[in-house]
Amino acid sequence: MVNPFWHGDDKGPFIVVASDTLLSFGGYCSMEGMTKNKNFHRDWSAMIAGNDISQSLPVIERATGVLRGRTGKANVVRRGFKKAYAEYRREVITDTFLSSFDMTFPDFKRKGKKQLNPEIHADLSFLIKNFNLGCTFLVYGFDDEGEPHILTVSNPGKAEVYDKPGFWAIGSGKTAAISMLAALGQHPERH
Repeated sequence: MVNPFWHGDDKGPFIVVASDTLLSFGGYCSMEGMTKNKNFHRDWSAMIAGNDISQSLPVIERATGVLRGRTGKANVVRRGFKKAYAEYRREVITDTFLSSFDMTFPDFKRKGKKQLNPEIHADLSFLIKNFNLGCTFLVYGFDDEGEPHILTVSNPGKAEVYDKPGFWAIGSGKTAAISMLAALGQHPERH
């Protein structure tokens, strides 16, 4: 859950974040103490939620690389994180579905229909289209002008900006958290 606030004096805006520390493994077991928040670019961080957050660190590491040396403008960070998510998703798709055919993702798109029998191509196309990394990111931070921003990045590399309403949440408690913040009248200018 993220909610940016203006402090009201010369200290400027700040962002309030909250997260549980519970990590579940497909309904088999769970553990406490997992930090689900990681800085990836100057004044930008990402919170993690999902049923397979093992995929999250490679996405964040890739976002760090994509954005290295780049500005902290909100649109640059949004596009960079989306790119990192989509690139890593394609890498996992290649490893999971295409490597046994000695194909890369571009190979499959370019010549898969010609090289594979129609049933295999149709099955792989369905699996690829519906593949989900199993994790969602709530990206938040300050742009180069010090303005706070909130967005989510989820499958298949889709970004949604939540600067208005000025708060958002991800994970299994998303609906309850968003409902509570809305009911309490939270918005960026409210203390």
